Amino acid sequence: DKGYARLVAGLEDQVIQILCPHHLTWEFIYQYSHELGHLATRADDRFFNPGYYSWIEESLCGACSVFVTELIAKTPHFTDAEVAACTEHIRSNYSRSDVDASWFSQNAISLKGGTDASPLTRKLAGWIADRFPEGAFLPDNRALKDAPLNPDLERYLSCWSAECGREENVADALRDLVGF
Repeated sequence: DKGYARLVAGLEDQVIQILCPHHLTWEFIYQYSHELGHLATRADDRFFNPGYYSWIEESLCGACSVFVTELIAKTPHFTDAEVAACTEHIRSNYSRSDVDASWFSQNAISLKGGTDASPLTRKLAGWIADRFPEGAFLPDNRALKDAPLNPDLERYLSCWSAECGREENVADALRDLVGF
């Protein structure tokens, strides 16, 4: 019984649909924050166009889920069991170790070929969340909206970095990871 979430974008409105069969509040928040990441970048305007890198966006949206879920786990509004469940979910699905240039090189083809969240994008999401603590990556997620699509990954990341408007940003961290 796995749930799902998706952003359904129309010409006049956007709807986030969430199905959480276990009706756990933290799962709704986790799924919603991921989809809100897609909405912030207006993924619907770019999806399936040449020069769109879904693995980047899925990783950023995963980082949104990690950040928000870890943040809510610190509030007094959740039981110890809920905190344990969401903490275990993040720990087991967003491994934060061994993401480096070698890891990227070994997984680049699989990452670039995917269109949905995967174990690889979740690992990269954990890396982003760790590298940019306390949600520092969120402005970069929004800046992705204005980065022009480009089939040349190096140029795409450079343009995105310029849109970020700050020295330390996810685009430059990914450039370093990829080896540009």
